Parts: sequence; C-alpha cells; structure tokens
Amino acid sequence: MSVAEAEQSPEQEPSPPPSPGGTALLRGRIEIDLGARLREFETGDTRVFATLDQQDPGRPMMAYVCRCGVPVRNKPLAAFKGKMPRNLLSVVTDGLIPVPGSDELLFAVVLEKPKGVSAAEAVAERGKPFDERTVGQEYLTQFVVALRELEAAGVTHRAIRPDNVFFTDAKQETLLLGEFITSPAGSRQPSAFEPIESAQAMPDGRGIGTMLHDTYALGVTLLSMLSGSVPGEGRDPVELMDERLTQSSFTALAGSFKAAATILDLLRGLMCDDISERWGLDEIDAWLRGRRFATKRAVLSQRAIRPFAFESRDHTYDLALAAAFARHPKEAAKAIASEEFLDWLRVGLQRPRLGDTLIEMLGTQPQGKRDGPTLPGKIDPVTIGTILLDPMGPLRRDEVSIAIDGFGPVLATAFTKKDQNLKTSIMRLLASEAPKEWIKQRREVNSDLSSSTGIFSRLLVVGSSKALGFGPERCLYELNAGYPCLSPFVAKYWVSELPRLLTALDDAAATADKSTDLLDRHIAAFIGTYLQQSDKMMMTFSNTANQDKAMLSLELFAMLQARLDMPNMKNLTRWLGVQLEPFVAGFHSRTRRDYARARIAVAQQKGDITLLLELVNSLRSDSSDETQFGAAKTKFADNRVEIGELASGSRKVVDMGRAMGAKAARLISFIMLLMSAALLIIGVSP
Repeated sequence: MSVAEAEQSPEQEPSPPPSPGGTALLRGRIEIDLGARLREFETGDTRVFATLDQQDPGRPMMAYVCRCGVPVRNKPLAAFKGKMPRNLLSVVTDGLIPVPGSDELLFAVVLEKPKGVSAAEAVAERGKPFDERTVGQEYLTQFVVALRELEAAGVTHRAIRPDNVFFTDAKQETLLLGEFITSPAGSRQPSAFEPIESAQAMPDGRGIGTMLHDTYALGVTLLSMLSGSVPGEGRDPVELMDERLTQSSFTALAGSFKAAATILDLLRGLMCDDISERWGLDEIDAWLRGRRFATKRAVLSQRAIRPFAFESRDHTYDLALAAAFARHPKEAAKAIASEEFLDWLRVGLQRPRLGDTLIEMLGTQPQGKRDGPTLPGKIDPVTIGTILLDPMGPLRRDEVSIAIDGFGPVLATAFTKKDQNLKTSIMRLLASEAPKEWIKQRREVNSDLSSSTGIFSRLLVVGSSKALGFGPERCLYELNAGYPCLSPFVAKYWVSELPRLLTALDDAAATADKSTDLLDRHIAAFIGTYLQQSDKMMMTFSNTANQDKAMLSLELFAMLQARLDMPNMKNLTRWLGVQLEPFVAGFHSRTRRDYARARIAVAQQKGDITLLLELVNSLRSDSSDETQFGAAKTKFADNRVEIGELASGSRKVVDMGRAMGAKAARLISFIMLLMSAALLIIGVSP
C-alpha cells in the first residue's frame, strides 16, 4: 500500500473504471493494454495500464485511465503535454479511448514510465534513510528545478510525497516528481503532507493551493527520506491534528528526529505553519547557496486564559476548538449561539471584538443553550464560529470542510456518488455569504483572494436559481473547467466541450425514444456555462406559464448549430422534428399542416436544425390560420342558425318565405317589363 492509499477510506473512493481487457489505440499509434494493470502506480479512482508506442517501442510509458466524472486537472495537462520538463514526469499525450466491446469512451493520460523505484521503495530496499548531504544538496536541488518548472507554467503539483517521487536510474542519482493530473489537487495526499490550512479540508476539497503548499509537502517528503519513516503514519488523525494545531506541524511530525542544525532549519522553514514565514523557492535557493536563516517554531493557535467545555473536553486553544466544532456540527451550532461561547471569546480568549463580530454575523444576541439556532443570518452558525476561530482553515458546514478553491472537485464527487446530503451542504455554503466572509477574513494575508469575490457572487446567483440551466448543475460546470457533461445521454462520450456535445446528442438521438427529453438539467447547465447567451432564453422558458420544452430545445440546439457551424445533425434534427408534431397538429388548416410536415421533412433530411427553427418562427408569426379559422367558425355558426330556423317551421321562417316570395315576384315582374319594352322598341305588338 502506498503512502497516499494509507489514509483513503472506502467512502472516499468512487468506483474506478473497469479493466475490460483488450487493447485500445490512442492517436493511431499508442497501444494501451487494458488487461495489464500497473498497480504500483495506482492511487484513488484511476487505473494505470501498460502502454506501447508503435513508433518508439523502446520508450517506457504508462496510461492513467479515467471514467467520466473524474475532475482531471486540465491546466497542468495543457501546460506540460508533449513537453520534456526537467525533473517532472513527462506527459506524452492524452485523449479518448474506446472500451473494447462497448461504445463507452474513457479518458487516458499517457506518461513516461519511471525506470527506477520510488523514494519510498528506495528507503524500504536500503533498510535505512538517505544521508543528509544527498538529500539536502543533490535531491533538494532537483526538487527546486522541478518546482521552478511548475512555477513558470503557473500551476501547482500538490502530490509531492515519497511514493510519488521516482528515480530514473539504478544508482538513484536523478529523481522526478510523479503524476499530479488525474485527480483533484491534494486529494491523494496523506493529511501530514498537507499544510495546516488545507489538511483539515476534505481530500477532494483541499484546493489547487499555491507554491507554498508544495514547499510544505516537500519539507515533509525530505523529513521522510531523512528519517526513513512516513511522518504521522499510524497515529490517530484527530490527535495528530490537535498536536499540529497546538504545538506546530514540525514538532508534531518530526518528533524526536535528530539532524544537523542546518537541516533542521531547512525543515522548520519548509514546514512552518505561518504562511507568511513559510519558505518558498527563493529561500530554498538561498539556503542551498549557504545562507542561513533564523527559524523558530510557529504556533498559530492562541491559548485562552480559561478553557471552553465542548463535547466532554476542555478546549484551551482557538484552532483546536474550531476543529472540534467541525467534527461535531450539530452540537457546535448550539454552542456557538450560546452566551457561554460569547463570554469565552471576550474574556477567556480576551478578544472582545471577535465577540462583537459573532453577534453581527449571527444577526441576533446569543440565546443560551436552551435551543439551537434557526440560522439567524445567511451563514450557518458552525461556519461563522469556525471562520472566526480559524480564518486560515477551510470553510466548514454540516459534515463538509472545503478550501476556498476546492468547491469544484467536491461538488463533482457529490454528483458522481449521487450523494444528495453532500450536494446540499455544498450548495448551502455557496448560496450564503460564507465564501465572501472567509475571503474578507483572509484578505490581509493573501490579496490575490480579492478576485475570488466576483466568482462567488456569480455562483450565488446561478446556484440559487431553480431554472433549467442553473442550480447545482450549473455550479458544477462553472467550477470545473473542462469537466465532462454528466447527462446520462452523453456521459459515455466524455463531452468536455460544446462541439462534442452536439455530436454526442446527435448520436444519442439516433436511438432515443420520441418521448425522451434530451434537454435535461445537465445538458442545459453545460450549454449555459459555455454559451451564456442562452441564459436569457432558459430564464424566459422557466418563467413562462406555458412551458413548451420542445420549443426551448429547438431554439437552444439551433443556436448551438449556428454558432459552431456544424451541419448534418440528421439524427438530432429528426428527433426535434418529431417533438414538433404537437405544434404542427395544432394548426386548423390541413393544408398548413401538410405544408409544415413537408418542410420539416426537408430540414430533417438536411440535418439542419436552424431550418426547423426558421419554419417554426415563420408559422408562429403568420396569424392567417387563426384569422381564417375564426371566419370559418363565424360562417359555420350562421349556417347552423339558418338550418335550425328552417327546421323549426317558426313564423319567422314563414315571414322569411313570404319576403323571399315577394322578392321573387318583383324580380319576375321587372323581367317581364323589360321584355315588353324590348318588343315595343323592335316594333312588335305584345
């Protein structure tokens, strides 16, 4: 079992893709043997298979294969694909591969396969740790080179640990940082390898982080290589975290480790809990050049002059109490809204302004312990309490804890696992002012967070709407750039961009039943994310009393086809034509119905959705059908009256007959008069 696997519980693991056997061909030249797993490289929800390049058979490669729903890190993938970065595992290529015997597509990332063992395996084989000179000079220099490559690309690694550091040679002189693309940032890290600000978050919600996250993980990795053991391994996670919060991460993880003073300075600097004091790449470079810094143990927790009783324990430190609140959210909600907690903030912790902020954020005076709060503001009490006590920690509510940049992967986990409780908790956080308040509390430490306020303002709008194209599904795609659409109609095609969506829908429409609604919430949200002009259309549809879904589908798909210039969508056009039958059947004129069906057939034959839309708009704008139908109804009504009167034999009918007879007599008399006049004119006596 790898270091990363040691802390992964079964509940955290989504189902991995199958191992169907057979060979899949990628890019026309790279063979992926789906029956030959490389388990030593596997962690989490991806599987790794042996791979062969037909044009370069001697090049060792392996393929990480992901099923739809895995949040692949697209930015670093794009940054390093096809390149040869120094001291980083090279990304050869990526792409979709078919599953033998199925029409499902899986996403594969092909990387070079390390020729040597991992650092963790090397320690196990040696039976002793590495020496200080080798680690502190030769290896550290190579680590810095790799991190500089990442820095230049504007990405983080977030997976630095002993079993993901590989040697390229038998002498173990050159090393590479391993794979970091096919899982959410930080999700495969044991919590000891995460800095204190993200270690308390859910694995998938630890966030992309900064280079200081990577330098911290580097410090723990160096400690592991120098000590010959995995820091924190085998210890109770709660106790270890409390020790880190109250005594510092270095003290809790290094324990009785002994080394030269310069090495200890390096480790303290890298593993410093205070972000403003933690060493970055410049400090490491200076240390390698012989410069020495004064380092000290940094304890972020503030000690109160008296404890606060919570869950049968007396808590003296603010950060440890925040962690306890997060572990017991129901009980914490009552405690945070109590007068005792307010008093502890003001007197015990000696931070009266924090107490004033608590009252302001809760929106009410504490109510004592008799009742739990009824969410007196927009922010949940547990979220408020943990932000105030630990503004550097993750956002916490219910059973979830998420870094500010970790919402996307956790929401993806909720959808792929169909975990409604997790989804609800995430959406409640996004639909509150909590992210903005968290950013406000941390802005003094990281000014770059200011730009995040706009993102969460937008999510607050799109996430709270129940309209088609909005809600949790919209947040899912807004927060995960390049994430594949999870609609059951297209999930097997790994649709991560609009052109592929239209193509996949065309394929799905070939076998879709006429009663099937292809425009589901996922497809609508996916379209809205990449084509925001559709938002008004979907909002109008949702606010219309007569919600004609067929018309919305037609307008959306026609907009897509026109925007993407993708003709010949015959299956989708045929399906849309069938959906329009109720519209056509609504015409009163048989001639008009026949005309509409003939035009629809032409559009279906051409696969032209825009032609369908033009026809519908033309027919809807032409009011002659209703006008003619109205006239026909009036004439029909008059005829029915006449028929009824004639059939009744009423006086009115007799009078009508006499009047008609008189008219006839006058007409005959007039005709006879004309004939007499004519005879006189021609000289004939009558």
